[in-house]
Formats: sequence, C-alpha cells, structure tokens
Amino acid sequence: MWEKEAKWWMFRELEIKLDSLLGYPTSSLPRNVDSLFNCANLNFQEVNNIHNSPMPESIKIEMKLYYLTEGLRCQKEAMWRMFSELEQKIDIYSGRPFKGLPWVIDSFFISADTWFDSVKAIHLNPIFPPLMNIEWKLYFLKNALKDVKEGKWLSFQELERKLDSLINTGVEEIEGDATLPDKFTLLQNYPNPFNPFTKIEFLLEKPSWVTVDIYNILGKKVKRILEQRLKAGNYAIDWDGKDEKGNEVSSGIYFYRVQAGSIAQTKKMVLLR
Repeated sequence: MWEKEAKWWMFRELEIKLDSLLGYPTSSLPRNVDSLFNCANLNFQEVNNIHNSPMPESIKIEMKLYYLTEGLRCQKEAMWRMFSELEQKIDIYSGRPFKGLPWVIDSFFISADTWFDSVKAIHLNPIFPPLMNIEWKLYFLKNALKDVKEGKWLSFQELERKLDSLINTGVEEIEGDATLPDKFTLLQNYPNPFNPFTKIEFLLEKPSWVTVDIYNILGKKVKRILEQRLKAGNYAIDWDGKDEKGNEVSSGIYFYRVQAGSIAQTKKMVLLR
C-alpha cells in the first residue's frame, strides 16, 4: 500500500513538473488514473481486513492473494494510462503525432493482464487442492509483476528519451536581422571538405519538430545529431565526424538530411582526414 501511495505522488509530481515545463495549466492526475489508484487502495485495504479476520488461515491466504492481485491490477492499469497520458502531452508539445506507447511496452502490460486473469480464474473456479491453488496463484502473480516491472522500465526510458529531446542539444540560434525566413532552407555545410568539424545551417520559417541525420554514401544512418522542437529562425549545429558510438568515421562522402515537420532537404559533404 505504501508503495502504491508513493507511485501516486510520484506520478502527480511528474505531471505537475511536465505541465510547468510545457506551459500547461497545472492539473492533478486524470480522473481515470486517480480512480484506478483508489481501486487499488480498496483492494489493499481488503487484504488488511482479511488479515485481521477470524477465518481459517488457509482461506485467509487465498483471499489475500486474490485481493492483492486485484489491487496490483488496478495499480498497473493506472500506471499504464499515466504513462500514455504523459507521452501524449510530450508529443503534442513537440508537434509529433501521438501514436500511443510503443507496442513492446503495451505488450508487457497486456501480458501482465493475462497473468492477473489466471489468478482470478483459479480463485473463482478452483481446480486444484488448496495448497496447489496458492502455489499457482503465487506463480501467476510473480509473472504478472515481472511483466509490469519491464513495462514500467521501458516506459520510463521512452519518456526520458522524449523529454531529453526537448532539451537543448547543442543547436545554435544565429542572431541576425529581425526578418524571419519565408521558407525552410538548408544551406551548404562549412567548411567543406572538413576535418573533423563542420557546421550545418538551416532556416525555419515556422516552429517545427526538427531532426538532423548524417548518412554515409551507402545510405546507412551514421548519427542523429539533432531531434528537437525549434521556433522560427536561423540555426546551426556542428558535427564532429563521429558516429552514434563516438567512433571517428573514415574519410569519404557523407550526406546530411534535415527534416522540419513534413519537409526534408539533403546535401552532400566531404570528410578528409
């Protein structure tokens, strides 16, 4: 129960901070999330009630496992919806279409539901002796919690990745005259040829979600050097001639592709070591 309460406060605090970061009015947890945490509370309280009841110990254990499972199921559903809610807010802010959590995350939460259902099925229709019923419930519950843990871990990684992309990643806004560009334009990098640094400049006529990718001559992506929402203006970003792993790439022809919203442009550059 204390762990559930900690998660409730953690999610509430996270949403308040995210609302503040994105400029949204501060709000509490969505009603459907809050009600699910309350559902978890009721089931966990029932576990306490059963613990203090005079019924036989073997029955108490089975009942405790059942209500514990139902409480954890409600808690799981609350977290799942909360992760989706937070991701949607980030996507709306960044200008990306909201597609929901990645399927691999959903698959873990759905798998957990299957294990929770198995515990409930045994409780409502016992097919084994009492001791075996308890053993199977524990087995199914263990697998459910394992899948929930994996789903939570991947969700946190996904949200952290998206939040990191909102933070300045090294792109430089170039100060010039007050006139904004009238169209998206990708300029030639300079110096070109280069070793090992080069600067890539582009002009944005409107706020956009911008990505800058480097490709080799075979069309294989070498590195993504920018993924960020930018306001209208003139920008420059450096590439140090290294790949995603921090290894120096060899001399040769490379391409840089800048995408702003639905528009993309590509230019060629030469690295000479």
